Amino acid sequence: KYILPATICFSWICLFIAQWVVEHLFEATTEVSIIIDLIGGSYFIYLLVKGRNAN
Repeated sequence: KYILPATICFSWICLFIAQWVVEHLFEATTEVSIIIDLIGGSYFIYLLVKGRNAN
């Protein structure tokens, strides 16, 4: 019942903190979403290749 709202809030807080860390501690101007896309996309391609080799 409360899992979806809790997950949304937790995700938003994590992204907010990550963006703050990137901007203030690393003094970078990049968006956190770019980093997430690179990591997530690489992992997705890895899973596709791994699944194809398993068959």
